[in-house]
Amino acid sequence: MPSILIRFECRNCKANGIQTRFSGSENFCPKCGKEIGVKLIELEGKRKKKELAIECANCGARVGNDQNFCTNCRQKIGADLVIVETEDSKKEPKKDKKKSTKKKRSCVGCALIFLVFVLIMCCAGLVGKGETRQKESQTEKPETEAVKPEAAQPKSSEARAAKAKPETDTSKTREAKPADLKHARFLNKCYTSAQATLRSDTTEQAIQLAALPYGSELEACVPTSGWYKLTVSLSNQSGAGGKEGYVRQAYIMNAKDFKLLNSIWGSFQSRNLVEQRRDFPPADFRRALLNYYKGKGYAGKLSAEDKRSVGLPEGAEEWQVFMREGEVVFQKLLPSEYTGIGFLIENIKNGNRKFLYFYFDEGGEAKLLSEQDAPKTGSIVSIAYSSNANPVNVQYSSP
Repeated sequence: MPSILIRFECRNCKANGIQTRFSGSENFCPKCGKEIGVKLIELEGKRKKKELAIECANCGARVGNDQNFCTNCRQKIGADLVIVETEDSKKEPKKDKKKSTKKKRSCVGCALIFLVFVLIMCCAGLVGKGETRQKESQTEKPETEAVKPEAAQPKSSEARAAKAKPETDTSKTREAKPADLKHARFLNKCYTSAQATLRSDTTEQAIQLAALPYGSELEACVPTSGWYKLTVSLSNQSGAGGKEGYVRQAYIMNAKDFKLLNSIWGSFQSRNLVEQRRDFPPADFRRALLNYYKGKGYAGKLSAEDKRSVGLPEGAEEWQVFMREGEVVFQKLLPSEYTGIGFLIENIKNGNRKFLYFYFDEGGEAKLLSEQDAPKTGSIVSIAYSSNANPVNVQYSSP
C-alpha cells in the first residue's frame, strides 16, 4: 500500500510531529500511545495542506472520522458533527530578489551569446554555398560548350523513332498479361467474378476461411503478388461478412467492370452454367467475354445512367448471353487443358444473334477464336474446326 507523510497533533498530550501513515493504519501518538484523533495533515503536496477535524456534538472533543462513539464522553456522536477545513499556515520562504535577478541576467546573456553564434554559422554557410555554386558553374560551362555542336547536328529518322518508342522487354510484358496486372491496384470495393475461396494466406495450401459466391462484395482490396488482401463486406450473405483474408487476383473485378459483366447475362442459368463444370475456368472466361464487350463497345441490359457510369455512350448496343438449350455447346476444338465454349449472344432490341467461340491456350488464358453472325431462329446442332477464313463451322437446325 502507498505510504503518506502526515503532520499530527495529539489531542491528548499535545505532541507534534511528522510520521508515515500506511493507508490510515497509524492513528496513534508515538509519544503517549493514545489515539491521535483526526487532527492530521497530509503532506502529499508542497502547498495548500489541509487538516480536517470532527468535533463531538456532546462534549466538543475531536474524534476520528471512522468513530461512531466519542472517545472522551463515550456517547454516540450522532449527526451533529462539524468538519473544520483549514489551510496550512506554513508559507514558502521568500526568495532573494537579488539572486533571482542575477539568474535572469545570466540567462539573457547566454541567449545573446547563442544568437550571435547562430548568426555567425549561418553567414559561414551562405558563403560556403556561394563558393560551391561558383565552382559548379565554372565546371559546367565547358560541358555545355562541348554539347552545343552535337545538338546542332541533324538527327536521323531512325534515331527519332528510337527515342519516341522506348525499348520494352517482351518477356516482362508476357508475364504480366495473364496476371492482368492492369487491375492490380488498390480498390475501395471489388467483387468476385466467379465462385472463389477466401484463404488465410497467399498460397493454395493456406486455410480456407470461407467460400465466396459470384458477386460477393469486398472492401479495402489491396493487390499483393497475384492475390488480393481484402475484407468481406458485412452485406455479404454467405456468412463471411467482416472476415479478412486473401483471394486469387483472377477472381477479383473492380466495381465498374463488374457492373458491365453482370448486365451481360440474360438469365440466372446463363450466368451460373459455367460454374458447374470442372474442366472449365469460369473466371478467365468471364474476363475474356468482358474484354470482348469493352472492345466492341457493347453493353448488357443497362440504363442510360449506368452506361455512362461504365464508360459507354447512351446509344451503345445492348447484347445479352442466353445459354439456353441449343444455344451453348462445350467442345474442345484445339489442343488445350480446358474445354472450349461456343454460345449465342442476342441483341435485345432487334433480335439479331451472333455466335462466339472461346478456347484456352497452353497458359490457360481464354481467347476468342470465332465471331460470326447467326440466324435469328434455330439451335446449334454441331460445331467443327475449319481451316477456312472462319475457323469454326457451325450447323444450325431449321427454323
